Amino acid sequence: MNRKIFYLLTNNLYLMSPLVFKNHLKKHIFDTSWFKKAVKEKKIKIKFLSKKILKSSKKNYFKKVNEDYFFEKYSMIQFEFKELENNYHLKLLNINLRNETLFNVINFLIFIQNKFLKTNHYRDLLQFERKNFIKMYIEKYNKYLNLSIFSKILNYFFFKIGTKEYKILDLFPSKLLFYSMLIREIINTYVDIHSDILISNKLKEKYKIDVSRRRVNYIRNKYLILNKNKPKHINKEFTSYKILSKTNLKFLKYKQKGIYELSLKGISNHSFVKSEIIYIGSTNNLKKRLLTYTNKRKAHNKDMKLFFKNLDILYFRVLKTKLYKEYEKYFIDCFIKDYGCLPTLNKQRVLGVFN
Repeated sequence: MNRKIFYLLTNNLYLMSPLVFKNHLKKHIFDTSWFKKAVKEKKIKIKFLSKKILKSSKKNYFKKVNEDYFFEKYSMIQFEFKELENNYHLKLLNINLRNETLFNVINFLIFIQNKFLKTNHYRDLLQFERKNFIKMYIEKYNKYLNLSIFSKILNYFFFKIGTKEYKILDLFPSKLLFYSMLIREIINTYVDIHSDILISNKLKEKYKIDVSRRRVNYIRNKYLILNKNKPKHINKEFTSYKILSKTNLKFLKYKQKGIYELSLKGISNHSFVKSEIIYIGSTNNLKKRLLTYTNKRKAHNKDMKLFFKNLDILYFRVLKTKLYKEYEKYFIDCFIKDYGCLPTLNKQRVLGVFN
């Protein structure tokens, strides 16, 4: 049977998360009588594509630990087999093709995006077309790959760096993400360029890229790109960082309005870069709100409770102001401008304050 046809048979296997794929193997391969019989008769042997195995994972295909990559166990399996009755060996061939293609594609992406995987910074991502990647892949491995399978790999598989999860798609930036990097660079470089039409004109002038004003606006909103200068009334400063404890909150009075930052002593991974800040919030009662964080069970949302559960020390600083919503928006926008994402525990952006 033609190798290309087998890929059409394995398409559904690329829609399975590592956990679903593991269950599929157990139910349809390992627990069947024909497989157990063939193993006993030494017609089937099991090998692995990599010795660096990630023992259990619900959705992550690989995990980066320091400079090493560990891959999901069941996606590393390769069967060596002889022809079996009822063409059962074709099922094993499907598994082999799926695992081999996944492993090769992702290793090639790791090689291409090596700099980004070291820095976690979006500016280090290389941008290229999917068709070009497939062409380079076929030349490198002399293996078949089509756009449908490649798109499934990008969209249905995840990986982990430290505690942060990414889609495989994040290793293959789209044109929109690439344009967002250029837009961010223009805004940071040219002080007088802040409107979407001026950004559109500069893209055409500097990079020969024709992107409409409306498209620029869409990209800025999608990738949280700030294009406004600091409001004139933002002129106050935070207090210095202190360990979050009841004792260190005594200087605050109840019902004082303002914003606060929570941070780690070490570094926290954000979407594409690292920072100590994990949350920026505002409240009409700073003391009352911060006191809730001294009791890990009372953090005001589920994600915070889970995050704080394993922390021994948390740091905070505050800025007292009656305009706490305006200040919160401004400092979140500043964080987005610097790091290209929201702080780890912020789930949505504060919008509309200055618009």
